[in-house]
Formats: sequence, structure tokens, C-alpha cells
Amino acid sequence: MGSVVRRGEADYGLQVDSKPDWVHLGTHVTHIPDVEYPWHADDVREIRLCYDEGFVPIFRRMAFRSPNTGEIVVFKHHGCAWRDRLCANPDPVIEVAEFPCTGYGSDWAQKYGHCNSVFWYELAPRRRPMWCQKDGLPGPHVPWGKWIVRMAEETMRAARTAAAKMLVMQEQGETARLKKVAEYEKSEAAYRQKSEAPYQKRLIEGLGVDDYRAMAAPPSHRSIERRPFVHLSNKG
Repeated sequence: MGSVVRRGEADYGLQVDSKPDWVHLGTHVTHIPDVEYPWHADDVREIRLCYDEGFVPIFRRMAFRSPNTGEIVVFKHHGCAWRDRLCANPDPVIEVAEFPCTGYGSDWAQKYGHCNSVFWYELAPRRRPMWCQKDGLPGPHVPWGKWIVRMAEETMRAARTAAAKMLVMQEQGETARLKKVAEYEKSEAAYRQKSEAPYQKRLIEGLGVDDYRAMAAPPSHRSIERRPFVHLSNKG
């Protein structure tokens, strides 16, 4: 059963006008170019070669029946699709979109699988014709053009800028981390100097003549039973 685009609801209550609704008859999504509004394979190749190797064009047809004349109106839109691993509930209509059987794009299904996220090239609601705005309809077709290539270039540039900023932030974070490590090591050294130096001094002062002779002797003459020099003496 088709969904319904409702219209005429008052902002201040439950009152609605008596006009009938546009009926959404269905939506069809495909990776096969539309005969009337195709995309340009050269543009797609340029985008995939220069800006985004995973760029996948997609096309949508949305059919509505007019409440006044019964005429069926089809809204067509180009889109850019990709697979988003964070998309938990993809649209099943997009998940089963057909790919070309032969020719350009026929290998995309094997390379990329079905996409689950799409950006549709369509007019913003405030820029759509008044009758579309009034009835909540999608809006007219936006023709394919070089502007899509420019958009891909700008998107890639923005992504590179964001990546560069992230790298700078990571480098700054690493610098701050190293600074904290140096400060910790400095404070640790100061603590050891303050707390352990007197202890080491007492141990050294307690060493006898035999202890110093043993420390000065060649390694072969030292007893393997002796412990490190701070523990050589068992005096005081």
C-alpha cells in the first residue's frame, strides 16, 4: 500500500481541509541510467579517477497520483551512493537496486556490493515550485551537469582539509603527551633525588676498606656471591 503525502493540516489544531491527498504509488531506485535523464559516463570516470574511486551514481523515480486529475506524476532524481558500515537500517529499496548487466558499471556490484546510503541531488524544499512546497512533494528533476564533478572535487578537498586538521591535532596531542611525560620524569627524578639520596649516602658511608677494595678489583677477582655495591656491607 502506497504511503500518503498529507496536506492542509492546520498548525493550531486537528482541523484539516477537505482536499484529497497525493498518493505515493511507489519508489524505484536503480544503478541503470535513465533514458530521458542519463548521467555522463565521462563525468563518472573523471570523478572516480581524480576525486573518489568509490563514486557510484544512482537514480530514483518516485510516482505520485494527483488528487485532482488522477494523473500520475513521476519525480526523478540523480544521486550518489556508497556503502556506510555505520548505517544500521538501510533502505531495502536501495539494497536491491539493479546494476547494468553489461557495459560500464556492470562490475560495480561485485566490487562494491549494494550501497546503503545515498545523497540525492534535489532542490531544497524552499527552492521547489510552490505547488510542490504546498503539497510536500519531492520537487522537479535536477539535470546532470559538470556541477556534480565540481561538487566531488570540493568534497574531496574538504575531506583532505579535515584529514590535515586531524593530523595536526594528533601531532599537537602527541607533543602534549611527550611534554607531560617529560614533566613526569623530571618530577620523578626530583622526588628520587630528595628521598633516596640520603639513603644512598648512608649506605656509602657505611662501607668499609674491604668493600672499597672489592669494588676496585677486576671483575675476575670479585666474588660472585657479593651483591650490588649498595648492599656490599652489612655494617650499621
